[in-house]
Amino acid sequence: MEQKKKVSLRKALHALGNCHHLSVLIPGFITKILEDILKQEALSAESKKSLEKALQDLKNLEVTGKEADALLKCIKTVVYGRVNPDEIFIETEKGASDD
Repeated sequence: MEQKKKVSLRKALHALGNCHHLSVLIPGFITKILEDILKQEALSAESKKSLEKALQDLKNLEVTGKEADALLKCIKTVVYGRVNPDEIFIETEKGASDD
C-alpha cells in the first residue's frame, strides 16, 4: 500500500511547477541531440524521416508545455488570491512533492 503524507497547497503547487519545468526542459535537450544526429550524412532516408517525425512531436510537446505553464500561472494567481495556501493541506503520495 502506498504511503500518504500531507503537504501544504503551496508546497504541492511548487512541486507541480518543478515537475512541469523538467517536463519542458527535457524535450528541449532531446531536440538538440536529435538535430545533431539528423545532420549526419550516413543516416538512411528512413532514419531521417523517423528523426524528423520525432522532432515534430517534441515541438508539439514544447507548445503544450508552454500552454500548461500559462495555465499553472493562472491557477496559482487565483488560488493565492483567494486562500492562504500555507493553511490548506492535501494528501499526496509519499515523495510526490519532496523538494
